[in-house]
Amino acid sequence: MSISLYTYVYYLAALVACGLGFWKGDAPLRITSVVTIISWSITPLLGHWDGEALNVPQTLVDAVTTVSYILISLRFRRLWTVVLSALALLVVLCPFVDLADARVHRNSWIAANNILAVCQIAVLCVVLWLTIRARRRADEGALRP
Repeated sequence: MSISLYTYVYYLAALVACGLGFWKGDAPLRITSVVTIISWSITPLLGHWDGEALNVPQTLVDAVTTVSYILISLRFRRLWTVVLSALALLVVLCPFVDLADARVHRNSWIAANNILAVCQIAVLCVVLWLTIRARRRADEGALRP
C-alpha cells in the first residue's frame, strides 16, 4: 500500500499544531497537544491493513486517546475539549461499524477516519489561534495606562 503525500501533510500539520499548542497554549491545550502527538506518533507504528480484521492495537490507542480527551474535558470544562472527545469517540466507533455492517466499504471507513482526523487538527488549530489571540489582547490591555 502506498502512502500519499496528504498523509505526510496531515502529520506535519498535526506536529506543528501540537508543537505550537504546547509552546503557546494554556494547560488544557498543552495536555491535549501532548496526548494528540503521542497518539498520532504511535498509531502508524501499530497499523496494519489486512482488509477484514479489526486492528486491535490501533483501536486500543484510539480508545486510550479518547478516554484521555474525556478526562481533560471533565477536568478543565472547555467546549472544544468536548468536541475533540466526540471526534475521537467517532474514530473509535468507525472500525466497529465497518465490522458490524457488511454494506460499508473499507474505503468509506478510511475516508471517514481521515475526515475525523482533519477535523481534530482543525479544532486544535482554531483553539490555538483563539488562545494566542486572547493572550495577545490581554497583553495589550496590560500595557495601556
